[in-house]
Amino acid sequence: MAGLTRLAPFFGIIGLIAALSIYAFIKKQPNSNNRLQQLEQTLNNGVMAFLVKEYSMLALFAAAVFIILWLTLKEWQTSLAFVSGALCSVVACYSGMTAILNSNSKILETANRSELVKARNEAFLSASVMGLTVAGLGLLGVGIWFFIYGSDALMIRRITGFALGASSAALFARLSGGIFSRAASFGTEIACRMEAGIPYNSPQNPGVIARSAATSIVDIAGMGADLFESFAGSVIAAIFIGATFSVSSDIITLFPDLKPVSIEEAINIIRLKYMALPVLIIIAGLLSSIAALFSIKISRGTDSFRMHRYAVLSAAGVFLIISAAIITAFGMPFGTFWALFSGLVCGIAAGFSAGYYTLGERAGYIAAHSKTGAAAGIMAGLSAGMLSTYIPAACICAATLTGYMASGAYGTALAAVGMIATIGINMTVHGFSPVARNAQTMSEMAGLSPETASIAKQLDSPEKGGSSAGKVFASVSAALTALALFYAFVQSIQVSHPE
Repeated sequence: MAGLTRLAPFFGIIGLIAALSIYAFIKKQPNSNNRLQQLEQTLNNGVMAFLVKEYSMLALFAAAVFIILWLTLKEWQTSLAFVSGALCSVVACYSGMTAILNSNSKILETANRSELVKARNEAFLSASVMGLTVAGLGLLGVGIWFFIYGSDALMIRRITGFALGASSAALFARLSGGIFSRAASFGTEIACRMEAGIPYNSPQNPGVIARSAATSIVDIAGMGADLFESFAGSVIAAIFIGATFSVSSDIITLFPDLKPVSIEEAINIIRLKYMALPVLIIIAGLLSSIAALFSIKISRGTDSFRMHRYAVLSAAGVFLIISAAIITAFGMPFGTFWALFSGLVCGIAAGFSAGYYTLGERAGYIAAHSKTGAAAGIMAGLSAGMLSTYIPAACICAATLTGYMASGAYGTALAAVGMIATIGINMTVHGFSPVARNAQTMSEMAGLSPETASIAKQLDSPEKGGSSAGKVFASVSAALTALALFYAFVQSIQVSHPE
C-alpha cells in the first residue's frame, strides 16, 4: 500500500498533462475578431498587473516565514515544504487564470456563429484547466513530500509546512482580491453615475475593465487558492493523525490479514496504512475528475446546470467505486469508507442546496415579496439567506459525526478528504460561471450582434446557482478541514506531552 503511494507524483503529472492538453485544444480554436482580441488583451493586462503585485508581496512574506521557521524549528525541510505549498498554489492559480482569460474571445467567436452548445463546452473545458491544475499540483506536492517522509511516522510532521504555505497563499488571494473587487465595483458604479449617458459596460469607463479583472481574480484565482488550501490541509491532517494516533489491541484485530508479527511491528504497519490511505484517496479523486470531464459530452443536449450536476455526480460515483476497491484491496477497516462517503455526500448536498435558494422556490419567494416594496424584498432576502445556512451546517455536523463514529478522529479527517478529493470537477463547475460572465461582459463591450449577446447571456444565466454552489462547497470543506487540523493539533500535543 505504501509502495503504491510512490506513484502519487506520477498521477499528479498525469493531471497536469490532461490540463495542458485541454489548454492546447482551446488555443487552437478560431479567433479572428480584432476587437475581441484587443479587449481580451486589455483584461489580461489588468489581471496580470494585479497578480504580479500580489505575488511579489507574497514572495516577501514567504521568505520571512521561511527564515522564521528555519530558525525556530531548526529544520530546513519544514521551511522548504512551506515554500513549496505556497508555490504550488500560486502556479496552479496563475496557470488556470491564464487559460481561462485566453479563452474568452474564442468562446465569443463560437457564439458569434450561433453555436451555443459548442460555446458552452468550450467554456466548461477552459474552466476544467483550472480544476485539473489545482488537483494535479496538489497531488504532486503532497505526493513528493510523502515519497520522502511517508515511511517514517516520526518525520511526517515536516509535511505540515506544505499546508501552511497553501494557507498563506489563500490568505493573500482571498483578502487582496476581495478588496480589489469591491474597490473596482464601487469605482465603476460611481463613474457610471458621474458621467452622463455612459453605458454600464462601456469600454469608455476604465472601471469596467478593472471590475472584470477583479471578478476573475476573486472567483477564479481566489477560489482556486481557497480550495487548494482545503485540499492540502485535509490530506495532511489525515496523514498526521494516522501517523500519531494510538493503536490499541482492538484496532489491531481489525487487520486480520497481518502476518504474525510483534505488537510493535503491527503498530508500525497499521500506522503506515492509515498514513498512505489519504494519498491513495486523492489519486482516486483525480482519476474520477478526469473521467467525469471526458464523459461530459454525453449530456450535450442539456443546459449548464444539468451538465454540471451530471459531472459532479458521475465523478462522485467513480470515486466511491475506486475508493471502495482501494480500501478492500489493502485490508483497511470498512469504517474508513463510510467516513469518506459521509464527507462526499455532505459536500454535494451542501452545494446543491445553494441551487434551491438561488434558482428555486426561495428565489421566486423573494421576487414576489419585492413587488410590494423594497423593505419587503430586503426582509425576504435576509430571511432566505439565514435559512440557507441550515443545510450546510447540518451537512458539516453529519459528516463530522459519521466520520467520528466510523473511525474516530481519523474518520473526521478522512471525511474532509472525501469531501475535497474530487476538487478537479468541483473547481471546474465553479470556474464556469466567471468564464461565462466574462464572455457576456466582453460581448457587450465589443458591441457584438444581439444574437451573439443572447447566446453569451444564456451561458451565464442558468449557472448563477453553480457559482453559489461553489462558494457553499468551499465554505463547508474549509470548515471540515479546520476541524481535521484541530484534531491533528490535539493529537500532536498528546504525543509530545502524554502526561
